[in-house]
Amino acid sequence: GRHTNIRYTKNWKIDSQRRDFTMNSIYLSSDGTLHDYYNGQEHIADQKLQFIGDVEQRVQEDYLRIFRYYRFLGCFKNPKINKEDEIVLHNYCKRALQHLSNELVRKEILKMFDNPFPIHSFCNNNNKLEKNFWVMATKENFILHNYKLGLTKCLNKIEVLF
Repeated sequence: GRHTNIRYTKNWKIDSQRRDFTMNSIYLSSDGTLHDYYNGQEHIADQKLQFIGDVEQRVQEDYLRIFRYYRFLGCFKNPKINKEDEIVLHNYCKRALQHLSNELVRKEILKMFDNPFPIHSFCNNNNKLEKNFWVMATKENFILHNYKLGLTKCLNKIEVLF
């Protein structure tokens, strides 16, 4: 679900374990030393978005990670997609939409447009001319709940990209 029970610590290695992606677990100390416990720099250079730990477990902890995954794909010009990760995300997408508020999903989608390559957030990674499954599932969910703000001020912007 969306269990955001955060425990604060001064130990960066422990803190990095709760992060969703390796690129979000890079720390810079006040003396300029970089601490990268999960090879986040390498993954960024390879344009690879890598979950920390088991993907299914991380998604079950917080369904918003599905939408964050697609948001961060838009940071890369040529993102490398892990097909096994995408299967897990696909399997949990509709469940995520049942548990997350429409407003939270809409806000995450709007952030996707601010990325350098937003098309990668929205397209099917096997066929760049098609929308990703999560876009269609979100549209169905917004229609089901008559969430006009999400339809008219958010999802309609995706159409411009295709």
